Formats: sequence, C-alpha cells, structure tokens
Amino acid sequence: MINDSKRTNNLVLLMLFNQILMSFLLIVFNIPSYVENNILQMLIEVLFFVLPGFIYLVVTKKNIRKTIKLNPISGKECFYVFVATVLVKPILSFFALLASAFFPNAASEVIIESLNGSAILAFLSIAIFPPICEEFFFRGVVFTGFKKQPILKACILSGLFFGIAHMNGNQLMYTLVGGIFFSYLMYLTNSILAPIFAHFIINGSQFIQSYSAIKVLEATGQLEELVGTMEINSEFFAAVLIYGIISLVCFLVLLKLLKRLKEINYDKIDKTEFNPTEEEKESEFNVSFFIVIFIYLINILAMSKL
Repeated sequence: MINDSKRTNNLVLLMLFNQILMSFLLIVFNIPSYVENNILQMLIEVLFFVLPGFIYLVVTKKNIRKTIKLNPISGKECFYVFVATVLVKPILSFFALLASAFFPNAASEVIIESLNGSAILAFLSIAIFPPICEEFFFRGVVFTGFKKQPILKACILSGLFFGIAHMNGNQLMYTLVGGIFFSYLMYLTNSILAPIFAHFIINGSQFIQSYSAIKVLEATGQLEELVGTMEINSEFFAAVLIYGIISLVCFLVLLKLLKRLKEINYDKIDKTEFNPTEEEKESEFNVSFFIVIFIYLINILAMSKL
C-alpha cells in the first residue's frame, strides 16, 4: 500500500535538490548577468516549485485539477478569507520581529533588490508569482499529500516545509505560521484559490509597506536598518510586548472567524480527507523527512558563517 505522506516527504526532498541543481545551472550559465532580476525571480518560482510539482502529479498519474482543488470560491468566502488574512498579518509580523533579533531581514533584502528594476515587474515577482507558484506546490501538492493525516498535523507539516523552502532563519517562523494558515484556509474552502488570495494579500501588502519604508530610509540614509538584525534593547522588548498583545487579540478573533467559516462551509468540506481512521493513518516520518531538516540546518549554519 502506497504511503502518500512518505511519498510527499520524498517530493519535498527532491524539490530541495532541484533548487540546488537549478541554482547551480543559473550560476554556471551566468543567467543573472543578462536576465533582469525580477524576471529571474519569476523564472525561479516556476523552476523551483511549479516544475517539480507538475512532474510529480504527472508521474503519479493524479488528476491535477482535483488534487490541487482548483474549485471556485464564493464572494462570502473571499470576504472571510480577506478578514482572516488581515487578522493573521500582525501575528506574522510578531514572529518576524522575534526572528529579526537573530537573522537579517531576508524579505526586505529581496524587495530592495527587486526595486532596482521596474516597479511593476517587482510587484509581479513578489505579489503575484509566489502566491500562485508556491501555493500550487505547498498546498496543491504537499498539503493534499498529507490527506491521510489529521488536519492539524497536515497543516503543520505543510507549513514546516513551506518555511524550510525559504532556506533562511529569518523567514522560518512566520512562513511556518503562514503555511499553517494557508493550509487550513484550503481545507475550509476546499479550494486552492483561498490560500492564493490570502498569500497575495500578505505579499502585496508587504511589498507596499517595504517599498514605502525603503523610500523613506533611502532619503534619510538609514536603509541598512531595514535589512540588518534588530538590536536587542528596551525598545525591542517594548515592540515585542506591544506586538505580542496585538497578536494575541488577533489570534482569538481569528479562531472565532475560522470557526464560523467552518460552520458555513460544513457541507463543502471534504470529510474523506484529513480525517483518517486508525487503520488509515500513515506514518509521517521517513529518511527523506530528516534529510530535509538536516539540509535546512546545514544551510542556516553556513549562512551564519558568511
């Protein structure tokens, strides 16, 4: 009997190897020197996530539309997703703030580099391509690959791999939380369009906020403050306290909102998935799972030495 959970772990490991291979080929053929940075970032999204996900679905002979849950969502669902995403934003910011005390702000570094070119291409490379490509892989393929796991465990595994794929310490915590959120939205709506929409809101708003901050800091000559690590002092602890309180309130409201969405969509949720019997439950760990964790940790250690 095929263990979809372990096969999904194998896929994530192959995705990481694919990232390493594609990065090597891009460097060997000197692609960054003659391809505009934002176009390159969009190409990377396709090569890193869409390509391995699509090949996996074809090789395993899965129905692509059914597997990735390319189903429509209603206007009411869009409204709930929008409000839920607004509520989760402060929570993600809280975890990003904590991480910034130990790791440079990787997301701002990417946005700064992207703004060296066209602002429109920068927006496409940050707010459009990642939500589509990354949700296709991590929710459409990876999350659904854990359908024989309880829903909470499936969300955590999908979120963990989503965080690891960013391959830096700064983004791990908030992308893990974001990945859990995106996965649960997909479960509640039975559609990949919900996490794509939420991902777009988060990346799009982050782009606008960072763009504005960059312009202000450029004018004052303080741009390095946006990308460096945070200094741990009384101001940092005050910010953590304030963001922590706001995040807690948002989390409690978010739980009520998601509970309401689950009630509204009760008949739409696929009860045959993420609700396994004792006989159907699969082991979620194999060698590939631990190799993925090992590769991530080695990468973080290597980056810390640079």
